[in-house]
Amino acid sequence: MMKHVIAALTISACIAGSPAFAQVEQKTLPKDEIAKIKADVIKAATEYLVYFSNSDAKSVAEKSYGPMAVAVGPNGIVAQDRAASAASFANSFVNLKKVGWVKSAWVNPIVCVLNANVAFMSSTYRRYDKDNKVIADLNETLVYLRDKDGWKIVGNYPQPMEKTVTCND
Repeated sequence: MMKHVIAALTISACIAGSPAFAQVEQKTLPKDEIAKIKADVIKAATEYLVYFSNSDAKSVAEKSYGPMAVAVGPNGIVAQDRAASAASFANSFVNLKKVGWVKSAWVNPIVCVLNANVAFMSSTYRRYDKDNKVIADLNETLVYLRDKDGWKIVGNYPQPMEKTVTCND
């Protein structure tokens, strides 16, 4: 699985890459900067789940995702622009509601900062029904890039529960 995450990080960086991205200095960030980035990524991930739990496919795609995003699914790697992401999320919401889903929440997210503009968050997330009963526990890693509008998801990779990605700061 780690090979898939590393490949996905590479693909995500290439898709979102720019001359500025390619020139990011590879240096260790100060602890206070790492802490701020982690807090900002958690904030972005929390906002994403608010849009998601409100079944707001357009906001998920336009406010939480970058112009292109990569996911690894049952048929391999899929790259989508925001319009395709919005359509995919809209379809997902229909299917989730059929099984009683009303909201989702992160459980113990782990944010790893790679540099000043790249981070990923690995976490279990819970799906709840209208009675606040847990209907599913799932696990995924989201790759974030920072642009002029803040932290955006450029990769979304599900994984088994025992494969949460961790890091050393």
